[in-house]
Amino acid sequence: MKLDGIEVIDANVDDTFDVTDEDAANGIPRDHHGCSIALGWKRFDPLAQDVFVGKSRAYKLKEYFGYLKWFRYGVSQAIKTQEAILDNGGRFSPGTYTLKVLSKSKRTDKGQQGSDTRPEKSQPTLIKAPRVSTPMRQNASTAST
Repeated sequence: MKLDGIEVIDANVDDTFDVTDEDAANGIPRDHHGCSIALGWKRFDPLAQDVFVGKSRAYKLKEYFGYLKWFRYGVSQAIKTQEAILDNGGRFSPGTYTLKVLSKSKRTDKGQQGSDTRPEKSQPTLIKAPRVSTPMRQNASTAST
């Protein structure tokens, strides 16, 4: 996966950072690079060249072994709640927020699960019991008075 022509790598460690009152006041709602979360995250990691915060994913552009790479994080529920408050005309609350490592099922480098080959399924043979017809019995006579 690539973002702006640069390879995206899944992050291995959560990023926890503080969003200050200044970040909350200067943040631009619905701006992926200038929202309150992005400002706090940039301040937390001065080596990050750029950050991009979306609704469910966040990306940090950083040098990795001499190459620029985007690191991908999952947005935590606390940040999603704050985004919903902002979308409804509220104010962003300063505090400590965490961008999470993605679960294995959502990673891009998860690889293949299982083996390449499937064992052949043999069709089970059903053996039906023979159908035996039994003759009807006559009703026993009853003693009537």
